[in-house]
Amino acid sequence: MAEFHIPEQHAQGNIYNAETINIGDGPQDHRAAGRAALTARLYPEAVRHLRQLAEQGAATADDYYYLGLAGLAGVHPGRLDSQRVTGVMRRFVRAVELDARCHHAKIAAIVVNDGLLERGGRISRSIAPDTRRSLSALDPAHAAEIREHVPVPASPVWQAVAQR
Repeated sequence: MAEFHIPEQHAQGNIYNAETINIGDGPQDHRAAGRAALTARLYPEAVRHLRQLAEQGAATADDYYYLGLAGLAGVHPGRLDSQRVTGVMRRFVRAVELDARCHHAKIAAIVVNDGLLERGGRISRSIAPDTRRSLSALDPAHAAEIREHVPVPASPVWQAVAQR
């Protein structure tokens, strides 16, 4: 928490006067900063803020999903090293562990997997029934995020996302 020394006043943390000034590094600060950095495609900054949430034990399923997206840095997963892709997949899996209704994390993980299969020339052209169910539950905002940050246009799942 930030500390402030103002003549004749001393405050630690939040200051409440004519306006409220919230300074610190609480979960809401990191969550908002991480998501804003992701939107701006400032991936290292997004990872730093979202990782703070995880380290503080304050990360939600969505925070892990966004941490996975930031870890990809807008790069086709087939172009990343296996350690990085493994870390991204762990974040998506953690999101689903925290909330089984986190369909966007499921879909992002499937698209990442398709990207790895594409690299090996083994990408499937069919979409499994359970994946179709997750696609039907995918909201447009998360579909747009997956399109933007998980670039695997050869994936049939990514193509289905792109149509949403």
